[in-house]
Amino acid sequence: SDETHTSTTWTGLRRMFAPQTHIEFSRCFFTNAWPFLHEGASNDTGPLIPVWLSDESLMKECSFLFRETLSMMQPKLIVALGGAAAFLGHFWPDEMGAWKDNKISSIDTKPIAKAEFDGAGIVCTAITHPSHSNSWRRQLPYQDTRGEIRLLAEAASQAGEA
Repeated sequence: SDETHTSTTWTGLRRMFAPQTHIEFSRCFFTNAWPFLHEGASNDTGPLIPVWLSDESLMKECSFLFRETLSMMQPKLIVALGGAAAFLGHFWPDEMGAWKDNKISSIDTKPIAKAEFDGAGIVCTAITHPSHSNSWRRQLPYQDTRGEIRLLAEAASQAGEA
């Protein structure tokens, strides 16, 4: 079966993207900040994120893969889901350092950030993970699903994708 139509992550993303945000799902590339399989049936990686962030060797390898992906894909917009915002905070500490601590309140301090890679600008934003329904914890105006849709639309517009 096609996971992009059945899992809570993909269902939530599809619900939040076009037409509300003008982000075309078919033009998106998806990857994990920490691209490896997880043990057990649960996909709840929240408790593991601080462990991964503190593992210097792991972060070095994942950052290398992320750089390679950025070089290849040349994105204009990056949307971090949940804890992936903490990865971006470590990758671009000057631009998104506030996101490093893996807290929803931290992404609210800078909902949209601009970074540079290979001389090209990239707009970055973070939403709560669509499979966990934590968007109610966001501050206004990005609180709840409608607020995060608004955030995605604003970020896409700044990136020239809307």
